[in-house]
Amino acid sequence: MPPQTSLARKRFRQFLLAVAALHVAAIAAYYALDVPGAAPRVQRTYAWVWMGLTVFVVLAGLQRIKRARGRTVLRRPEGSGDQADRA
Repeated sequence: MPPQTSLARKRFRQFLLAVAALHVAAIAAYYALDVPGAAPRVQRTYAWVWMGLTVFVVLAGLQRIKRARGRTVLRRPEGSGDQADRA
């Protein structure tokens, strides 16, 4: 039986696949819709929509990875530096 993969690694793999799938679909649509031959305004709109979708997928994916890692990674252990330095 293969070793158990952590949830964070699974989420990271899903994140990479989602970004890659988005770009493959966007590039395919770019040529299928003949965006290079379209008016500059259409090209800009296409680019902005693509960029907006990319930002959405990246932020959602990073949130899923963060939740999978748990909040304990982000907390400082008690007695580490800040409190001791103030006294």
